[in-house]
Amino acid sequence: MLNVFMEYAYYSLKKYDEPLVCKSGILAITSIICSFNKLFLPYVSMTLSLLFEILKEQNLNRSVKLLAISAIGDICLNIPESISQNILSIIQILFSASEVAIKSFENIEDVNFYLNFKID
Repeated sequence: MLNVFMEYAYYSLKKYDEPLVCKSGILAITSIICSFNKLFLPYVSMTLSLLFEILKEQNLNRSVKLLAISAIGDICLNIPESISQNILSIIQILFSASEVAIKSFENIEDVNFYLNFKID
């Protein structure tokens, strides 16, 4: 049953020209990951590669990319043993996303506050 659904989910992840379809696919996969946990393990490799492709796509809306990062996080949290071979790629993605987030701040004082924020 999951095999059949994943074909449609993977198809939707490749629909870069239709952001709503792509978003729907990411949200559906996120729900499956959280529901099936380790049963999703056979699909992790293909799912991660498609999510990485979404993040590389220059013309995709930022909201789609944020969902892709969230889905990668759900995989890491729900199926931690699946990320060992992809950990460097995931860390690079998170680092790049944090750089973009910092650059998007309009007020440099806000950036300095967040970068220097410490909990004692």
